This record gives sequence, C-alpha cells and structure tokens, in this order.
Amino acid sequence: MKLPPGRQPLWAGEELEVLARHLEALEQGRHASADAAAAACFAELNGLRGRILGSGHAGAWVPPQRTLWAVRVRLLRSRKHGPVAPDWTPAEERVIGRFAQAVAAREYRGTLDAGMDCLAELKKLRAVDPALPARSVGRVRARISRYMRESGQAGALSHWSAAERRLCRDVARQYTRGRFPTRRAAARECITRIRVRFGRERTLDGVCWHLSRELRAAGVPALERTWSAADLRVLERHLRMVYSGRLRTVRDAAVACSGALGGRHRPETVRERLKPLVAATGLPRCHGFMLPWELKLVERHARRAAQEEPPDWTAAAEACRRDMNRRQAALSRSTHGFVRPDYARSATLVRAAILRMALKLGLRRRVRFRWSPEEHRMMMSWVKWYRRYRGVRRLRPRAQAAEGLQEELADRGFRRSVNACALRLHIYANRYP
Repeated sequence: MKLPPGRQPLWAGEELEVLARHLEALEQGRHASADAAAAACFAELNGLRGRILGSGHAGAWVPPQRTLWAVRVRLLRSRKHGPVAPDWTPAEERVIGRFAQAVAAREYRGTLDAGMDCLAELKKLRAVDPALPARSVGRVRARISRYMRESGQAGALSHWSAAERRLCRDVARQYTRGRFPTRRAAARECITRIRVRFGRERTLDGVCWHLSRELRAAGVPALERTWSAADLRVLERHLRMVYSGRLRTVRDAAVACSGALGGRHRPETVRERLKPLVAATGLPRCHGFMLPWELKLVERHARRAAQEEPPDWTAAAEACRRDMNRRQAALSRSTHGFVRPDYARSATLVRAAILRMALKLGLRRRVRFRWSPEEHRMMMSWVKWYRRYRGVRRLRPRAQAAEGLQEELADRGFRRSVNACALRLHIYANRYP
C-alpha cells in the first residue's frame, strides 16, 4: 500500500526497542541532548535495516527507511507522553475479552464504565505480578473497542456499513409516513433491526444522529412535535424574560421553558424555536442593552447619586429600577390593557448600567488596587511552579496555581479573587522571563 506524502509507516517492535533504549539513555544523561539521541537512534535504525537487507532471507521483514526528522519527533513525543506501551499479555487479553463481552451484552452503558472496572482488575493482576506494565483508562478503552470490532461482537466506535445506512433510511421513510410517534421510537426500532439482521449493537444516540441526518436529507423539519396554544404561551413568557434581561441567554431560557413545559419539548428543540423569535425582537435589548428612555433614567440617577458623598450606587439602582418598572407598567397597560411583570429589569443589571454610565460621564473612576511587594513575591513563587508544570495539562496547573496563590494571600490577610490570581499568573508567566 502506498502511503500519502508525508506519512510514515507504523513503527515495528524492533524499532520501538531501539527507540526505548535511546530514550532511557537520554533520561539517564548519556546523551548530551535530544538531537544527539535522535542522531544515534537514526544511525542504529539504519544499521538494523542494513543487516536485515544483507542477510538475504526471502520474505524477511525489512524496516522502512526513516528520516532523521521522523526519529527526532518520535523520540520527543515518547519523552513527553512516556515510553511506548508494551504489548498486551495473555492474562490482560483475557480480562479485556471478558469486559468486551460484558459491553456487548449491555451490562455496561459504554466503554468508559467498563474501562474503569477493567482497569481495576488489571491493577489487581499487576499487584500479583509486578512485571506487568501499568495501563491507563484511555488505552484500556481503546483495547476493549478494538477487541469488540475484531470479534464482531458490537459496532462500538466503528463506521456504519452501507447496508446499515440503507436500513436506517427505510426506517426514516416509515417515520415520515406516521408509523412511529417520535424519532426515538423509530431509533429503537432501528436498533432492534440492526441487532437481528447484522448482529451488531448500536447506541441510541448514534442511531438518532443517523436517523436525523436521513430525515434532514428528506426535507423533514427538526421540530418533531406540535406546539399547542398553551405551549406557545409558555414560550412567549420565557421570550419576554429574555427580552427583559431576567434570563441572560437563549440557552437558559430554553432550559427553563422545557422545565415549565414538563419536559414535553427538549431544551434543544425549545432553543431552535426561540432563536428566530429572539432575533425578531431586536438583539441589542436581548444582549443586555437598554432602550433610549431607559438610558435617560439611568443617566439621571447616576448624576443624582454622584452628588452625594460617598455615592450610594446600590440605592440609586433601586430607585432607577422602581422608575423603570413604573414606566414599563404604564407602557404595558396602554399597549396590552394590563401589566406584564416579565418586562421588569433585574437589580443587578440596572446597577451595572448605572456604574457604566457614571464611568462614561466621568462621575467615578475605575478603582484598581495595585499588588503590594509582598503579594508580588508570593505571586512570583507560584509563577515558577506554574512554568514548571504548565505542560502537564491533566493536573490543571493554572487553576491549581491560582487557587494556591489565593489561599496563601488569604492567610496573609490579602483579599484577591481566584480569577485575579489566574490572570496575574498568566500575564507574568508569558511576558516576563
């Protein structure tokens, strides 16, 4: 098989042994640098290839011609992610096979749950025989999925065949003719047919995805259930809550509306229904901006609060909010004949608007508390720790450093938020040597 340009063939066991040997020499300091280790590994691989070619055995395996750059990249990658994992032993294969059969028998929801239990069993084996290598959850999951694919027990993490797609297309046609009440019911019927005809197990989410794709290709709309008049009234009420600022995003409104509807419509369906309605109401207000008459009220109360010493912005926000509610009630009464309380602005949003207006008019200045020398010394010690472990992402080094710095500052009597500590660490770790 001819590989595409730039692709290197897979590494064989003999090559991985040479690579592991030079990687160990690099870790022990017997190589001056990674480039020297890569050059020595490259020379030994070429010598291995020459010896096999010179042996003259017909049908013997011949390692491919590697480039120095490919050897260096493989060496650095192995140094970062650990040594190359050895082959699976027969004892481990028996454990993997048992859990793969359990996943195929639907005793587990997926390979993640089975992988955790399988890893626990492998640790017990390793306690009995310390020579067995340590495994990770990712490798165990990948091995379970590969075992299932090779044995034909299930279709985990495998592509759909053409026959399966044709069967899914037939079920989609039957759904459009009204044979199934919902898409999930059609998906369950598709799972049963695939199990009977092909002997493979498909997940409900995967079948729903393929079924939705076939329905979209057939021109079926995404909204599968009809909306009653009562449902539309609940939807309108949550639309007004987005418009007024009580719900900040369309996603929050979709989750709240789905709960108010008793789960008859999923949050994803409600969100697709809300998006065009929100766009029609005017996006500036939906994103937290105010109308002109509201901005006039905000400016009036901001100027009034700035005349006091010290200014009480919270009291000004409450007074401005009461005036807004009174004005909005009058507008709602003249338009609809009754007051709709969903249009009320939240106290937090009004206070933020007053502070922004006061800052814009020059009535207040932005307060920034500088870091004291003692805070700076503690922060720089955590910057060194963060630079050291920044490459180990599974440890969440930035979050750990920010939380540790915040706790250390709190012990000394300084008040800093975790976000402020994280931002400071990020700036000094990237801009300053």
